[in-house]
Amino acid sequence: MRRIFLLATISALVLVAPVAGQAAKPGKPPGKPGTSSVTIAAAPNPILYGNSVAISGKLTASTLAGVSVTLKAAPYPYTSFVQVATATTDIQGVYHFAQSPKFNTEYRVIAKSKPLATSTTLLVYVRTRVSLHASTTTPAVGARVKFSGSVTPAHDGQIVLIQRRSRTGTFVTVATATLLHTTTGASIYRKTLRIKATGTYRVVKSHDVHNAIGVSALRRITVH
Repeated sequence: MRRIFLLATISALVLVAPVAGQAAKPGKPPGKPGTSSVTIAAAPNPILYGNSVAISGKLTASTLAGVSVTLKAAPYPYTSFVQVATATTDIQGVYHFAQSPKFNTEYRVIAKSKPLATSTTLLVYVRTRVSLHASTTTPAVGARVKFSGSVTPAHDGQIVLIQRRSRTGTFVTVATATLLHTTTGASIYRKTLRIKATGTYRVVKSHDVHNAIGVSALRRITVH
């Protein structure tokens, strides 16, 4: 009888042990132990100069909440990353930043998880802001109209394309203008054209290594 009692007691312990072990490990985080990773994304991309881009991502690690995340940026020519902001992850491991770069800029984040996690490199494009004004939008047939405006940030010495929409809906370049220096951080242009027919115009600043293409709002010129 004593032997049967001991065997029954051991069997009960064996059955209970796994249950106790399971109860000791609630809330196991995703991913393998001892590993961590962090993602990075941007929206919108590209952005218009002067607007902000939302940079966000998610950490996968043993600890998700309250982890410090450092944002580093490298404007063109992308040779040197500098710290521009810090944030902490939420309970789901998500972080957020808002940035307003002036030029095309690469970003990456480093999360101070255990171990440290570094994201891939993300390139955010910045479009130049182009304005367009006309001295009159209702000229007489054959009259001269002065087109003027600015490009921000400054691109002194480069050119802008003055384009007119064709009957097929495509835009055709009808003139170019050189960007001139100002002290405001923008470049300006001026061009006078003889307008013979009603049409819709725009001004385009082509992309370069510093910024993505910029396009002005449309301007309707109606002759009478």
